Amino acid sequence: MTQGISDVRTTLRALATSDNMIQDLLRVQESNIERSGLDPHTWSLVKLAALVSIDAAPASYIWHITTAQEAGVTAEEMVGVLVALAPTVGVARIIAAAPEVAIGLGIETDDEGEEEDDES
Repeated sequence: MTQGISDVRTTLRALATSDNMIQDLLRVQESNIERSGLDPHTWSLVKLAALVSIDAAPASYIWHITTAQEAGVTAEEMVGVLVALAPTVGVARIIAAAPEVAIGLGIETDDEGEEEDDES
């Protein structure tokens, strides 16, 4: 058990302090894009669909949305992915993913805007 905790600490420390590990992770992503045969734009849309379908952690959305925007994916296209997925993954998954996509895009949800209006 102690060995497992030690390995976790070592990995987290490396992620937090080492550009080498982050660069290695980015190289894996670049390699995956190349191997897929998809252009980065299309790959980003597919990846977003995968994140929604597995009910990914919020941090995954933030990381991916940033890279998707760098590939030229628009907010409208990301919303289009959510709409297209609804019949397949279910409305509950879309409802869970929508706020994460909004946060990743830096967009306030209506509820947040209403709360601010109420405070004025």
